[in-house]
Amino acid sequence: MNVSLDVGGQITGRVSVWGQPAPNAQLYLHKAENGGWFPVSYTSVDPFTGSYAFRGLPAGRYRVQASAFILYPPISTYYLYGMYGGDNWGTATDIKLAAAETRSDIDIAMSQGPHFDGAISGKVTANGKPLANVQVGLYNPYGCCYPFVIGPPQTYAVTDADGRYRIEGLTLSGFLVRFRDLSGIHASLYYPNQPTVDYGQTVIISDTATTTDIDIDLPIGGSIQGQLYQADGKALKGIPVIAALETSSYPNVIYDETVTGDDGSYQLTGLYPGTYYICAGAYEVFIYGNGQRECYGECDVPWYNDWGQAITVQASSAIENIDILWGPDHYIRLPIIAR
Repeated sequence: MNVSLDVGGQITGRVSVWGQPAPNAQLYLHKAENGGWFPVSYTSVDPFTGSYAFRGLPAGRYRVQASAFILYPPISTYYLYGMYGGDNWGTATDIKLAAAETRSDIDIAMSQGPHFDGAISGKVTANGKPLANVQVGLYNPYGCCYPFVIGPPQTYAVTDADGRYRIEGLTLSGFLVRFRDLSGIHASLYYPNQPTVDYGQTVIISDTATTTDIDIDLPIGGSIQGQLYQADGKALKGIPVIAALETSSYPNVIYDETVTGDDGSYQLTGLYPGTYYICAGAYEVFIYGNGQRECYGECDVPWYNDWGQAITVQASSAIENIDILWGPDHYIRLPIIAR
């Protein structure tokens, strides 16, 4: 069977808010079909430039819609919205795309959108006492966290001196709520009192009222630190390092992550007591399995099962010198007959 594919068109541009790149804008592409408009694609912007691209498009008439939550925690959250050519659907400009054409001038300047009255509030304690400086993050339960990535929250607040927090400007939705002590002393948990994600933990937010009493008491955590280095002793900076927690539902679930500093050092704090494996590599390696990954300790098994040596973390424990050698491979696997 022979198949001939036509060259697709492209729509590209930038999204800005108040004259600056919008770092977390989401875009929907709508196409005119049978007298109506239908969403046909979805993408996100580059967080540094605000640029985006829709590729492989057939000829037709399109509209591009952008939205974002812009954060000024712990005070307020703004919902921004815009379309190419206008502030809303009624003032938007159609984009006529010919076969294989590229439109690279489709820029969107967002303005403040509809006001949502939904909110979530609660209190964070440690051993029953109010705990300040805890980040309370709301995560999309179907777009983050489980089981191999964490990612940034969609919005967040930080607890005050009384351990209280409140996040406003929310629409009707379901969120995972994660509590992270910014001091690194107490263990991070998802509501209600779980170290890892379960879809049953989703908190439903109303768009007209405040969801109250989303409280938690955080236990003391532990920490792991070390260095990422090459065989010649040279340190590696800017490499993600993850702490994978051993669980019964999945072999290992990423519990926390950080990036190595200029001297190749890393520190993972606020770890829930349990068994961990410490590995380094680009996030794509842990999500898709492609690329180089190195873990603390060696294990002579296929790379996709090689999580290295288990490390037991207890409350208040500070484990040091968990250093990781970054390739080339420090052992070679030969056929069994030749070992």
